[in-house]
Amino acid sequence: MSEEQLLSFARTGNDAGLRRLLNKDGKDGLNVNVTDCDGLSALLLAIKGAHRGVVQLLLDARADTEVTDSDENTALLVAVQQRNVSIVRLLPRKDADIDAANSSGRTALMIAASAGDIALVRLLLHAGADADAIDNDGKTALKLAKGKKQDHQRIIQFIRAEVPEESESSSEGEPESGSEHDPASSSKHDRPVPLDKETMRRPLQEKRTVRRVSQAKRTACRLPHTALPRLTPSPSGNRATWHSHTP
Repeated sequence: MSEEQLLSFARTGNDAGLRRLLNKDGKDGLNVNVTDCDGLSALLLAIKGAHRGVVQLLLDARADTEVTDSDENTALLVAVQQRNVSIVRLLPRKDADIDAANSSGRTALMIAASAGDIALVRLLLHAGADADAIDNDGKTALKLAKGKKQDHQRIIQFIRAEVPEESESSSEGEPESGSEHDPASSSKHDRPVPLDKETMRRPLQEKRTVRRVSQAKRTACRLPHTALPRLTPSPSGNRATWHSHTP
């Protein structure tokens, strides 16, 4: 009965009822990680409903921040999807994994960058989010920000400012959307310096190179060792002809 009440309070945002329940059963006597029929924990329900007070109570009761929904979204990922800055601020303080990824390989920073939410991007980067992380499609947060039509210039500039120097270099590739070749982009002084796309994808490229080299070696080993014909000149009149002698 207490667990059903817990889920109900989390779903409806009844922080007063939840506080009474926690005081009655005690933080150690109540399973705060109980899930509903859809597999959602009380914490995830509270975050989806934007019930910050309930979220705070559950975190104080040591609710597990890494319990996921059906798409492997953790509490932090759900909060970022909801674009709820106040709840996102709470989670890193409770040791939530800042770089946790869902079933698509998307981290909280990638989701925020793709949505164009500069406040969340700034918050996550300051909390230590990895700007070089790659999703299942090989895209970083920077690439996801560039992929939008509005070309989130402020997002791009801010992420670049946080990326270590060794991750950046001059690029001679084709221009990205919103670059200096795009007339619809921002003014000349606001355009960010092109980022070396190859540097961001280096881990995947190295793996592909190793696979290609290994495959080439296997193919070479399977080639038949045929003997080349031995050619010798043989005079015929005033012209020379060639005869091949196969060993």
